[in-house]
Amino acid sequence: MSRFCGKCGAKLPDDGAFCPSCGSKVDNAQETDFSGSSSGNINSGVPGRRIPFAMIAAAAAALLVIIIAVSVIVNSTGSKGTIGKYFKCMIKEDGEKAVKLMSNVLLEKYDDDEDDLADFLEAEFEYYLDVIDDELGRDPKISFKIKKEKEYSDRKFEDLMEYLEDYYDIDTRDVKAVKTVSVDMTIKAEGRKDETEGEFIMIKERGKWRIFSFTMDTDF
Repeated sequence: MSRFCGKCGAKLPDDGAFCPSCGSKVDNAQETDFSGSSSGNINSGVPGRRIPFAMIAAAAAALLVIIIAVSVIVNSTGSKGTIGKYFKCMIKEDGEKAVKLMSNVLLEKYDDDEDDLADFLEAEFEYYLDVIDDELGRDPKISFKIKKEKEYSDRKFEDLMEYLEDYYDIDTRDVKAVKTVSVDMTIKAEGRKDETEGEFIMIKERGKWRIFSFTMDTDF
């Protein structure tokens, strides 16, 4: 096991009485076994030297920024994936598949009848596709970009939960958050292209963001 000067960190001879580097007595020496443990505090790889607190704080702050960034990316990606699937269902007028993307709160409004909710969604899809057909043509392709996501404030969240419970007798215990997602939409059909906007209200249930409602600006 090697010995190092407790003052300057220099390696000491096995039988030396003084440090050959700074002249300190070997009484201040530290013993280090290089297995990851040391008689000092946080080891920097140089025996007997400590990592400055500022470096530790900076590293911790950088790690926190990375964690927050990953959280934001995951959150946005989850919403984007769900919205993308919704638009595919719209183009195909597939209400049955779209039901799987919708909030359980919305399903409860339809007395948990998936067929009724699917019929409603297909009627909504038909309406939007008719608007697109009149403006651009048939067989559209829809691309989008998320412009803004904004989570409901505590007050607005509580008001919505109270409304759903009082007027629809819906159990909202699984609802953890609500947000609006504004999207810029680009629609292409029959060689023509136009842009419009849409807005989703999304509800977080059991760790997943699901769609509660969608509105599209049809004035384009």
